[in-house]
Amino acid sequence: MTAFSNQIKQQREQKGLSQEEVARRAGINIRTLQRIEKGKTSPYGATLRAISEVLDLDMHSTSLSPEDRKLAVIFELSALTFWIFPFGNLIIPYLMYVILGQRLPGGTYAWQQVKRFQLPWTVVLWVLLAVLVFFMISNRADMMLAVVVIILGLVFLNTIIPITKAYRFHRAMTDPSIQS
Repeated sequence: MTAFSNQIKQQREQKGLSQEEVARRAGINIRTLQRIEKGKTSPYGATLRAISEVLDLDMHSTSLSPEDRKLAVIFELSALTFWIFPFGNLIIPYLMYVILGQRLPGGTYAWQQVKRFQLPWTVVLWVLLAVLVFFMISNRADMMLAVVVIILGLVFLNTIIPITKAYRFHRAMTDPSIQS
């Protein structure tokens, strides 16, 4: 039995739920839940998310193996590749998702979380860069400063968020007593 399978079983029993009830609420097969609780398989992707939601478990907690946490740290930090090349914040996490598939902690859910933030961030940044060029051409220094400040704020935000998420995984990896 793994630490996570114990955690699932304990949380289910603490909430007074049967395996059938958890499986029904999570939308998974009862045999899947039984195998997870016995430590015969590990939940990934949508199954992990569904069970975590039903039992109010943190997907970032000690439930992930050290290898999974390392992958999660790398995945979160991959969004920082926008510093190296345009759209790297979308391309690299997507490639990791495609290549690693369900081995990626959180699977589709992790990719969707990145996409929900990185896609709008990228669009807004490129629109602001276009606006900045327009203000440069029209010689509007007063407006250029405002746009530059907004761009710098967005870049700072998109640097801090992935680092913070990666740090949560790393902390849980180096100190198992910490629930992130």
